[in-house]
Amino acid sequence: MITLLWIITIVIFTVLEIITAALVSVWFIIGAIVALIISMFNISTTTQILVFLFVSLITLIIFRPIYKKYSKKTVKTNIDALIGETAIVIDTINNDKNMGYVKVLYQEWPARSIDNTVIEKDDKVIIESIKGITLIVKQIENK
Repeated sequence: MITLLWIITIVIFTVLEIITAALVSVWFIIGAIVALIISMFNISTTTQILVFLFVSLITLIIFRPIYKKYSKKTVKTNIDALIGETAIVIDTINNDKNMGYVKVLYQEWPARSIDNTVIEKDDKVIIESIKGITLIVKQIENK
């Protein structure tokens, strides 16, 4: 009977892991598999539960930091995707007068110069960062 409970536990944690896809319950799947294996040797239920908890905790402590270290894949979305893009100044950028707009990817955005230089209309700039909804830009040197 306890063997069936470990199988159900494995299935539940597997479904949970598939739904979340964030390595949240994989540690418990491993613990449940080990507990399932030892349940086949008629070891006490208390020992099985302790082994389940111990193995789950140890795999979490050992492998979670490794996973986090190597899975720092950041996908740029929305406004963050604009960083590094080239834009055209459509309204002169002047930080002192709190004015300036650029056009990037067919959209117009308020912009300010990263180094307080005045950047004239039709100049090309590169987007260095974003502050609120304002793009912080740097003029591209004309060659």
